[in-house]
Amino acid sequence: MTLTNKTFIITGASAGIGQALAIKLAKQGSNLVLAARNQAALMKTADDCLKAGGQAIAVPTDVTNPEACQNLIEQGVSREACDTFSTNRLRQRGIGE
Repeated sequence: MTLTNKTFIITGASAGIGQALAIKLAKQGSNLVLAARNQAALMKTADDCLKAGGQAIAVPTDVTNPEACQNLIEQGVSREACDTFSTNRLRQRGIGE
């Protein structure tokens, strides 16, 4: 299965599993809509994804805020049909940093 030109929305993309997934998908030529609360770290992940060969936009998002989540989805859909939505909620459950 090729992931080239597939679009993914990834939350928790500023660190850990979300960041690693984003970079791995970027290396395969995916289009990424990246979300996290930490804007500076999120921008770095987006830059790393671009350097790895993917397309990426950063959408600062607090997933506990319904309006922010709606904006994230709208950003993803406006880029292209979204193929997959991945969420990394481990930190919200007290696991990780």
